[in-house]
Amino acid sequence: MSVRLIIVLLALPLFLLLAAVNSLLLYREETRDMAAGLRGQALAAAVTVAEFAKASPDPFTDLVQPHRYRALHSGTRGIFGLNALYLVRPGRPPLNLIDRPLGAHREGTAPAKPELIGPWRNPGGHLLITALAPAGKGDMVVADV
Repeated sequence: MSVRLIIVLLALPLFLLLAAVNSLLLYREETRDMAAGLRGQALAAAVTVAEFAKASPDPFTDLVQPHRYRALHSGTRGIFGLNALYLVRPGRPPLNLIDRPLGAHREGTAPAKPELIGPWRNPGGHLLITALAPAGKGDMVVADV
């Protein structure tokens, strides 16, 4: 065997190893970026609806008016991965704000400031990120992405 052939045969596995390590690092970075984007998306949806609900004297009746309900549906249609968006008040059933059936829902007191929960798995086994935003009067808006 010539020296040139030995060098080529030894360099080939090194290049393959370098490509594999590079791919792994890029995959991890992309995954982190996508998770950060989903967290931001969930938080933005919850905070936007919560701010509208804060300004309303009775958000449970205002948000179900046909023109507002249609506007909310058209606004949430572009949110990729939005599984649930609902308004919760202690002692009252949740108000589902999108046209998907509401499975399990969160109850309890509203947080003092917007917060994120997750990732967690729903009963179907899908990973979700939940954003909670206070909506005034003890209400909170919950968004699951």
